[in-house]
Amino acid sequence: MRKTTTLVLAAAVAIVGCDVQHGRFVTTGATSYSLSSPVGTVDFIDGYETRPAHETGILNEQHLLYILIVTPGTQEHGSSSSDDYGKYITTVRHTWNTEKGTFSVSIPWNRQSDIVTVGKQDFVRGKGDVFLVRFDANGEPFGQQFASLGPHIRYQDVLQNIQQQLTNDQVVASIKTYK
Repeated sequence: MRKTTTLVLAAAVAIVGCDVQHGRFVTTGATSYSLSSPVGTVDFIDGYETRPAHETGILNEQHLLYILIVTPGTQEHGSSSSDDYGKYITTVRHTWNTEKGTFSVSIPWNRQSDIVTVGKQDFVRGKGDVFLVRFDANGEPFGQQFASLGPHIRYQDVLQNIQQQLTNDQVVASIKTYK
């Protein structure tokens, strides 16, 4: 009996395990849409809020975070991206190799504190789930936060929303997507 209890406990720990997400939100995936000009991407982070899911048993999966990333007037010579869904932190990473050098950004979202970090800036995602990320002259990323959009918005709507709010921004106005 004792061996069985130990085995059951070990199996439960393995199932619950190290890779289980914790926090106020669970992320289930990310989608990136590359820009045709300038170099960049529109990312969606999908998932659901844990409390309602535990209370009702219904997973209300939706877009939880929208990120538009643009690099300064550059020509891309290669890129890479990755996502990490850690215990409490979901991180989106992108790197672009250009004639002006390498531009890299890592954007962690602490799902427990609901803080999104862009470069040296922290943002409370509850105040807005839309972010614009750019690079300064030194290649350091910096962000700008916008009001939340609906939970099932298309990437074109994210771009249009930011363009409408930054009507005098030539870089944002010049963004083109693949059709």
